[in-house]
Amino acid sequence: MATNFPTPYPATTVNGVTEQPPLDPTNGELDDHPAEDEAVDNELEASAAGPGHVELRTIVMPGRHIVFVPNLKSGCTSLLWMLARLAGLGARRFERSPLGAVSRAMTIHTMSAWPSRYRWYELTDEQREQIAVDDSWLRFTTLRDPGTRLWSAWQSKLLLREPGFHRRFGDCDWFPRVPQTPQDVIDDFRAFVASLGSSTPPYDAHWAPQNDVLAASPPLNHIGRLESLDTTFAVLREHVGPAWDAVTGVDENKSLLGYHRGLYDEECTEIVNAYYHDDFSELGYSPLDPGLAPSLEAWRSGASGLLNGIAALLHSHERIEDLHKIARRNAHFQSRVEELEGENARLESWINSAAQSVGS
Repeated sequence: MATNFPTPYPATTVNGVTEQPPLDPTNGELDDHPAEDEAVDNELEASAAGPGHVELRTIVMPGRHIVFVPNLKSGCTSLLWMLARLAGLGARRFERSPLGAVSRAMTIHTMSAWPSRYRWYELTDEQREQIAVDDSWLRFTTLRDPGTRLWSAWQSKLLLREPGFHRRFGDCDWFPRVPQTPQDVIDDFRAFVASLGSSTPPYDAHWAPQNDVLAASPPLNHIGRLESLDTTFAVLREHVGPAWDAVTGVDENKSLLGYHRGLYDEECTEIVNAYYHDDFSELGYSPLDPGLAPSLEAWRSGASGLLNGIAALLHSHERIEDLHKIARRNAHFQSRVEELEGENARLESWINSAAQSVGS
């Protein structure tokens, strides 16, 4: 039985299903985000505390027979933009997001900006089951070495105080300070790693074990790696055909401070190897070598020249969080005004009806 999906906008036909042409700059530019979709993004932020984020973040492209499960901090921002361009979704539909993204690139994660036909959670159970056993579908995700992924997640989400992360973790004793020296960065990173070895480790999808993502995903037939992303691009090219050649990609969301193995001291090495034990043992990555502790002298030298810029950036992120709160508060007030206007209209109607009854 053929799978029945929501009808896309009229466009070309691919594999018997209409789909937007690649790189259509007008598609969706004028679409309004439904007001009720704010609940989707609120739930998405809350779901970061557990593996439920896979359910809400997974993208489905019916016309291309693609399912993409974003594994955060593993190249998914770049891949999402490439898939959006393949679908003909214009950038402005994402960039109008009122959520707390700290850059235009990060607005691609606003799920309410993706048309509903591209959201995995909008499909019925029957549709999902059919996709899971249909070999014509490319169902894929990407992985990353746990050590470099953890450093990248800590730096971009915690050190730079992205909105949402400061709200959730800002009161924790391991939350990073505004760094004055490279040693501040090292000490605060190691304090965070130590928290992962506690009885109540902080959990977020950006640094969670990647086996959590795989366990919650539909059956996958390609698992790529950030370290060899060209292999995944080749798989996409073979699956999509010549249309993939029109899709351009850039390296989005790069870290300012480069990774160095010496960031993990002996204690941190033990914690990371334990926390990501299943990832190391099952996903083909090598655990951190306890006997390897290279000098951080060169890293400190390079990092010292970036600290002023990092401080300015994290303060900008704090301001973005302020503006996000103001926008949400104003949206709440606007919603309440509309409710009161509706109540007033009903009251006026009742008064007019009562007056007419008295007059008659």
